[in-house]
Amino acid sequence: MARRENEVLAAEAETPLERRLSLAIMRGGGPRPRAVQIKAGDTILAEGETANEIVLVLDGMVEVEAGGTTLARLGPGAVLGERAWLEQGRRTATVRAVADCRIVSYPAADLSPEDLRELATGHHREDQQE
Repeated sequence: MARRENEVLAAEAETPLERRLSLAIMRGGGPRPRAVQIKAGDTILAEGETANEIVLVLDGMVEVEAGGTTLARLGPGAVLGERAWLEQGRRTATVRAVADCRIVSYPAADLSPEDLRELATGHHREDQQE
């Protein structure tokens, strides 16, 4: 049996929009968000739950899954969860830590709706699966 610690993890790179949102979250005018440690295997966002916050991955790796299908692996700089705020208030995917990570949560309403809509356009991964 191969040891899990030898597994090579790869993630999609953050986008320029995510980089800009990361700066707004971490250096915006409001209170600085507090980083939370997440253990590998823990669920960060659960498909179907109600929510109005987004999540910024500071370090580590997460996996995005919808309807039981893995859609993406994402790493530092990924901004997730905007679709719940934009679309009916429910999470459209489950996000789990693949490796130990640190995240911050931030109120989606405190960010530009235009930026969140643009971000959501790139996050419709389940619509791209065949």
